[in-house]
Amino acid sequence: HQYSLYVGKSDDTKKKSALTEERIQTLVGLGFCWDVQESSWEDQFQKLVKYRNEHGHCDVSKTNKSVGRWVHIQRTRYRLGCLSKARTAKLESIGFLWRSPKKMKLVPSKAQKNSEPRPVPKKVGSGTHTC
Repeated sequence: HQYSLYVGKSDDTKKKSALTEERIQTLVGLGFCWDVQESSWEDQFQKLVKYRNEHGHCDVSKTNKSVGRWVHIQRTRYRLGCLSKARTAKLESIGFLWRSPKKMKLVPSKAQKNSEPRPVPKKVGSGTHTC
C-alpha cells in the first residue's frame, strides 16, 4: 500500500519539517508519498497505459469517467501550454494524440482534394488562461 498525506508543494517540506532523518526514512520505507499531485498523475497515466494495452489506442471516451476525464484535462492543459515537457513526452511515448480522432474535422486542402483528408486544428479560446 502507498500512504499519502498532504505535506506541501515540494520536497522542501521534508527539509523544513520537524521530522528527523530516521522518521523520514521510516515513512519512505512505508511507501509514503511526498508529492500527492505527481502520484495521482502517475496513477492516472498507468490507467491510461492499461486502457491502451486493452483497446489498442489512447482515445478514451468520456463515458469512462475517471480516465476519460483525465485524458480531456491533459489535452486541455497541453493546448493551453500548461503541461510540462516531461508529461508531454511521457504521453507521446505511448502514442497519445493531442486531438481526439473522433473530434478532428477532416477537410481536404486545395492541393489534396483528390487525396487523403487532413486534420484541421481547432482554434484555442481567447488566449487568456491560467495554468
